[in-house]
Amino acid sequence: FEVNRTYDEGEGIRFTIEEPKFWDTNQIDWGKGNAKYLIGDSQIQGDNVSLRDIAYQLAYVLDMPVILQNDSELNFELHDWDFHYKFFQLMQTDLEDNYGIRAEKTTVTFPVYHIQKKAP
Repeated sequence: FEVNRTYDEGEGIRFTIEEPKFWDTNQIDWGKGNAKYLIGDSQIQGDNVSLRDIAYQLAYVLDMPVILQNDSELNFELHDWDFHYKFFQLMQTDLEDNYGIRAEKTTVTFPVYHIQKKAP
């Protein structure tokens, strides 16, 4: 496979974290062998997942990039999550009040990967 990375610019969400208030991993416990995410019509829940993984799920449901602070250890630590995503202002309030994450809709630069299978 050949992987080419380019960068694009467009509307996205930028997460800024100055004073994190992340939940520990004891708030939600679905047990071993169960899904790590529960994504409903308006809520995302996560059991023992990283901010990076939650941002990926949020980007998927909103169909727009979510940009995190680069290479922060916070991106990889495991936590439990439960927040609203359908209405942006409610999501902002949920993320800021419960986790210390400021979410801002803005123009962002994000990587775009092109993966192509090499001919034999």
